[in-house]
Amino acid sequence: MTPRTVGVIAVGRPTFDLDLGRTQASAAIDALTAAGIDVVGDAEPVLEPEAVGPAISRWPAQPDLVVVLQATFTDSRFVEEVFAATPIDVGVWAFPERRGGGRLRLNSLCGMILASFAAGVADRPMRHLYLDPGAAASGDRIRRWIEDDLVPRPPISLPAAGEVGPAARAVLDRLSGSQIGVVGDPPPGFGPCRVQPDAEVLVRRAGVKLEPTPIGPVLARVGPDARPARPDLPGVGELDGRAVARAVELRTVLHDLADESRWDALAVRCWPETFDELGCAACAALAELNEGGLPAGCEADALGALTMLVLGWLGETRPFLADLVDADPGDDTAAVWHCGVAPADMAAPDTVRAGVHPNRQVPLVQLSALRPGTATVARLSQSRGVPRMVVGRVEVLDAPCPYVGSGGIVRFERPVDAVLETVLAEGLEHHLALVYGDVVDDVRGLAAGLGVPIVEL
Repeated sequence: MTPRTVGVIAVGRPTFDLDLGRTQASAAIDALTAAGIDVVGDAEPVLEPEAVGPAISRWPAQPDLVVVLQATFTDSRFVEEVFAATPIDVGVWAFPERRGGGRLRLNSLCGMILASFAAGVADRPMRHLYLDPGAAASGDRIRRWIEDDLVPRPPISLPAAGEVGPAARAVLDRLSGSQIGVVGDPPPGFGPCRVQPDAEVLVRRAGVKLEPTPIGPVLARVGPDARPARPDLPGVGELDGRAVARAVELRTVLHDLADESRWDALAVRCWPETFDELGCAACAALAELNEGGLPAGCEADALGALTMLVLGWLGETRPFLADLVDADPGDDTAAVWHCGVAPADMAAPDTVRAGVHPNRQVPLVQLSALRPGTATVARLSQSRGVPRMVVGRVEVLDAPCPYVGSGGIVRFERPVDAVLETVLAEGLEHHLALVYGDVVDDVRGLAAGLGVPIVEL
């Protein structure tokens, strides 16, 4: 049945700009109504996943479709609670935000990508809309989105033809016997960062050992004093010295732990513990580890760290684990970003600087804009419960960092709206690893050697 009544539930997180999120959610409800859609529900964001079910139960009538308004970033627990509360089809609407060099106030797209990953693993159909509710002709797009039949997810893509070339073979040989330290568990609702059984089998078959270790004892090794705080990082002297010292000491602790354990890469649960227990951000510590040749990913993303490891072997620079946070069909570009973890050898001249975390406002993050050049994005994925390799070629444009943190503007070989549709329809992860240099064919060869399908971006 074509949906004519939708139940809306806005979701958000207090560490982002809830006032802007409410404004966008309210505008979305107005746009739905103006498009002739009957709406139940309201624009006040639900801030805890446990509140999702009770909010749905208060709707006066059962709708034909549930629309989750991604007022700000949230983890996937929110949409998982929607799945648990109702069998009705679900759509998620995320909101673009201006690339003005300021704070990423909503990070709405990243929340929708996490929701899409959860839907893919659960094999739940999902509609996706990435649209400013005030955009011209938004009513037509909204009506089509609501009223068109829900298209089934495409079949799992097949491996690309090709051989395991010398570079890919060398990577496979180096992988055998590699060890990745996983410090802490992924945050709740970050399913892409938690290694699923089939992916774990693949990793073991490749000869890679994942070594989990609790985060508590690691953070307990961080004392209040530290070596002088990175005099090479401009602006560091302007920040809270105690927090900077702890951030620098965290880098030393993680480096020493990796050295003692003979880890080749790290995946670290970077929040909320570093904020709550140390009073600092882990971003610059991870950036500096990466600069020193130890790939270090955030949010305890083990497969992200593994992808960083192989891209570091193949590419021209150290790798960067980034979120896809915006896609603009108007100029056919996308924004890749994270809070401040990109290595300095990726940065445009004179853009590396010390800063505070954009949401928590504590040091230490490494602010930078990516330098222009050809790059490769990749991800050893477990989307839809199946190990696959995601790969694409991008051109990093000569542009300022779009939001406070580390990041840049990229153009894919495919139209950006097609890339975003692939990410959402396939339920891909929110993290992509990026390295300078065109190593796409080598990544395809690595996929062939691992025996996994390929998703082309």
